[in-house]
Amino acid sequence: RIGINVMVNQRTIIGDRRPGGASFDLVGLPDTQASFFRKDHTPDLFGTLKGRDEERELILLTHRPDDIFQAAQAQVGLQISGHTHGGQMWPINVPYQFAYPYVSGLHKHGPHTQIYVSQGTGFWGPPMRVGIPAEVSSLILTQG
Repeated sequence: RIGINVMVNQRTIIGDRRPGGASFDLVGLPDTQASFFRKDHTPDLFGTLKGRDEERELILLTHRPDDIFQAAQAQVGLQISGHTHGGQMWPINVPYQFAYPYVSGLHKHGPHTQIYVSQGTGFWGPPMRVGIPAEVSSLILTQG
């Protein structure tokens, strides 16, 4: 109702759609746990990518950073995720390092794929953060 397009296994072209124009494909997937509540929200990265022009860069929006392994297989250039809240509180953030490949920040994963994990603005569980500040991320994409 407020004009936000929720991308559920959807792909769209951002930028100049003409051949050779500066553009990229943006893909949005539902959370891997969403299918427990709605079967039509089962993530399908490879199905969503069928028929795309592989010359365009690919950016993936997906909630959990552990989707990076499938993203790298699909030659995603950048995955943008959240979910971890950066670990939210010290020392609880330490086990997150074992549960998730990336907890916050920008990382290179393999030869082609990068991932950015936002620490987010909210919390999970207790309404607090200790040593892990909230953040509002601003990513600037440039043609490379």
